[in-house]
Amino acid sequence: MWRTVSAFRTITFALLVALGAVRGCFGWRYGHKRFQLDRDVVAREGRALIATRVGLFFAFVAAVVLYALRPAWVDRLALPLPDGVRWAGAALAVASLPLLAWTHVVLGRYWSVNLRLTEGHPLLTAGPYRWLAHPMYTALFAFMIGLSLASASPLFAVPSVGAIAALSVRIPREERMMEERFGEAYRAYRRRVGGLVPWL
Repeated sequence: MWRTVSAFRTITFALLVALGAVRGCFGWRYGHKRFQLDRDVVAREGRALIATRVGLFFAFVAAVVLYALRPAWVDRLALPLPDGVRWAGAALAVASLPLLAWTHVVLGRYWSVNLRLTEGHPLLTAGPYRWLAHPMYTALFAFMIGLSLASASPLFAVPSVGAIAALSVRIPREERMMEERFGEAYRAYRRRVGGLVPWL
């Protein structure tokens, strides 16, 4: 029993490190401006959604700290999930990371944390964008669900639900931004590909 708990704890930390490595690598590579807010971003995304995202980020940070420093307390809060469900969650989270990295690679210097299209931003239809309009959201949703199951901890499950809800609200705002820039080309593209799941 103890070995199983220890294994899932190790897996949870490994997943968090891997996520941080992917996001941190591309955030550093393409510059801090990808994180900056300006008037257009605030108008497009909304102050409430931005505040929610920032709050959820700090909730995740607090969850990681508590998970690391208060293992006995965290174990008392653990959700009674079967080991098979937890292993499936770990597999889902691991599978999401290559998609997340691939999406970052394809976006390259056009990636931004905020809803922003830079000068000369093309309509991307290569890589995972051949099948999905929002592959990064697909990867993040899968990772958060997988992490929540693997850790069996409400410390991650609660902010994950909040983050999925916040990003779901963000998707139509992003689509409006794309339509404003690309018009009929984007609408035709959306008719060809799935949103979060291929062919749906």
